Amino acid sequence: WISYFYSYLNEHGRAGFVMASSATDSQGKDKDIREALIRTGHVDVMISVGNNFFYTKSLPCSLWFFDKAKSEAIRDKVLFIDARNYYTVVDRTLNEWSEWQLKNLTAIVWLYRGETEKYKLLLFEYENAIMSAWKKALSIAKDLCEDLPEEFTADLKAKIISAGKIIVNRGKLKEFLDYVSDLRKISDDSEGTAIKAGDSMGRDQREKLATSHGFKTYREYEKHLEISAGISASLNEKCKQLTNDALWLYEKFGDGVYADVLGLCKLATLAEIEEKGWSLTPGAYVGVAPIEDDGIDFATRMAEIHRVLLSLQAESNYLMGTISQNMKEMGI
Repeated sequence: WISYFYSYLNEHGRAGFVMASSATDSQGKDKDIREALIRTGHVDVMISVGNNFFYTKSLPCSLWFFDKAKSEAIRDKVLFIDARNYYTVVDRTLNEWSEWQLKNLTAIVWLYRGETEKYKLLLFEYENAIMSAWKKALSIAKDLCEDLPEEFTADLKAKIISAGKIIVNRGKLKEFLDYVSDLRKISDDSEGTAIKAGDSMGRDQREKLATSHGFKTYREYEKHLEISAGISASLNEKCKQLTNDALWLYEKFGDGVYADVLGLCKLATLAEIEEKGWSLTPGAYVGVAPIEDDGIDFATRMAEIHRVLLSLQAESNYLMGTISQNMKEMGI
């Protein structure tokens, strides 16, 4: 069946398809056919995919890529990528590659082929996406501060102004990402300031503040703050994930030079493949990555998750109340 794909390729043809993992190192006649395919120099990239990537099948699989127009520099080489541990969990029975994870895997192939400009454009795309997310988060943080008395927010406003200057004067991606933790703290601080301000004001002061911002009661105004804080928290999470994806790529390949990465990718010669019995299983070549401490304190991370959950619950309760009120006014 794999030979059937190959037979239809013209002299510049490419093919990519999904196969059961067992096809990469099956024995007997399958091995002979696989050897003949490898010797052509047209096997381009092999990728191992983890469990639960399909709705109806939980088994892992492999992605095969043929290319009859490979450059001479990589004619007798095959790129192996082991992506079995690189994915996003959708639910208990389904995994996927996020948009940015898929771009990262594609970027490895670009570097292997010498297409460094595409890689650099992706780094620029990361910068734009992260900067956009932080601009939105800091804008909401600024709005939260403007809604509160000066006595509570003077220091925070200064930090937000400073952060705004930082994110427009970016440099290389790594330098740009170094600012992320500070920006995240500023956005988090804005939520904490809003909560502390409300706790510090008397009842009359609260009601006066609410009225000055167009709300009938302080409770309505407080809901507005909770929703803004929830949006800010969501943007924080989005930016954090974007940053993690950018670092995952940049820390491995820098400004655009392919390198074998233990446990992830390996550029193997035909001689090395022959030594492995003509196997095309990526795990046989890339090795096992060392286990690293992610440096995240469990209690701190759980506190973050709990805070985001509370914000989302507050937003949900507010929206449910608004819907109920609208339905009541409609006589339903």
